[in-house]
Amino acid sequence: MTNRFQSNSLDFKAGGFLFSLVLLYATIVFFISPVTLSEYLTLIETYGKTLPVAFIAIFLSTQIAGIVTLGLKTKFKASPFAFCFNQLKEKWQQDRFFSFIWPISTLIILIPSFNVFKQTILSERGFTTDPFLAKLDFYIFQNDPGLILHSLIGSLKTTLIIDNLYHAWFLPMILGVILVSICSSATLRIRYMSCYIFSWIVIGSILAWLFPSAGPCFYIDFVNPNHGNYTKLMNQLYSHHQEIPVNALIYQQYLSEAFNTKNLAIGGGISAMPSVHVALATLFALGSFSLNKWLGYAMSLYTLFIWLGSVYLGWHYFVDGLISLVLIVFFWKWLQVMEKK
Repeated sequence: MTNRFQSNSLDFKAGGFLFSLVLLYATIVFFISPVTLSEYLTLIETYGKTLPVAFIAIFLSTQIAGIVTLGLKTKFKASPFAFCFNQLKEKWQQDRFFSFIWPISTLIILIPSFNVFKQTILSERGFTTDPFLAKLDFYIFQNDPGLILHSLIGSLKTTLIIDNLYHAWFLPMILGVILVSICSSATLRIRYMSCYIFSWIVIGSILAWLFPSAGPCFYIDFVNPNHGNYTKLMNQLYSHHQEIPVNALIYQQYLSEAFNTKNLAIGGGISAMPSVHVALATLFALGSFSLNKWLGYAMSLYTLFIWLGSVYLGWHYFVDGLISLVLIVFFWKWLQVMEKK
């Protein structure tokens, strides 16, 4: 009973604080951006309609997985309905679903607010950091790392595999939140969501504003049209695109067109450094280690895949992912130390 009370208290206090922090971020973004209240609310409503569908799908999947696992352990003598009912009953008795609702609500407010920030505020910064990042990548590898990857593993089949898996990143981005929403550990939930919010606000917003960059795929259009290595990299991808559509190139074109308009676009905005993709993939791996070490190892490979895939597809410089990975691991470890005090 004491442990349950402590868990409830942690969710109400820390969860309430984190949600309030996201509301503050959303408020600041609204007041410093040129969007109207109706535009802002419309964007939140759009995300609010799509994200719960993904949440429900993932929630049902986790329940089915739990039922199957329970069935294997009991030789399918246990009632699957009782399993789901008991889980919901336990959540209701624990905190009236608050521990499930606040992470989801946080996501629904956070993502569209970041969308507004990235498209309307970052777009005014220019892309002053790209030349330095390009030189740093070249200094580390003595060549463009994207071209190196293409020379080692580049092919039509490889491009399609990387392209499809990279753009399915949206699923684990939501999956991680719903898993910690239904898990019994309030400590893990608070730590995961703290890092999640840190990824979007500190890494994706504050650091992106301090070090504005477009990335290799937009270097030719927005920085220097005569950069030979990035011309070669994009030509490699376009050669595959002529045979089978490459989602990365389609979405890059979408972002380029949205960059020059004042209308808010879902997922709009251009920013490369640091990489939010790698930050959240790293967080997903760290959270997985808290559940199972082998799952953690598998998700670590997934993180490496996202990191290298972002370079292969021209989205990011190699150092974008490196900085994000180091920041998330450091913040996660720091939170663990603070939890023991």
